[in-house]
Amino acid sequence: MSERPRPTARQLIADKIRGQVATWPSLPSPANLTSVLRLAAMWRSQALAQTYVARQGTTIHGGPFAGMTYVDTATEGALIARLLGVYESELHPHLAAFSA
Repeated sequence: MSERPRPTARQLIADKIRGQVATWPSLPSPANLTSVLRLAAMWRSQALAQTYVARQGTTIHGGPFAGMTYVDTATEGALIARLLGVYESELHPHLAAFSA
């Protein structure tokens, strides 16, 4: 007996958007639109992160952690920024001073 594949985060978000839109009145409120736009932004972030990881891998490319391998998913956004090494870049000089 084979297991069904787990849905991806993008699939889950798309399903949530479909569910919300299905319950809208004929004229959605600003709150309805805001909710769906936030979900769409989450979907876009996931799509970009998955594409980046597929093409570039999970090695951090810059900053104080350059060369380290990172996870291929993040519980919150900013995975691409972390992999580029620019996440919380304002802390980089302090980390460099601390490690010297």
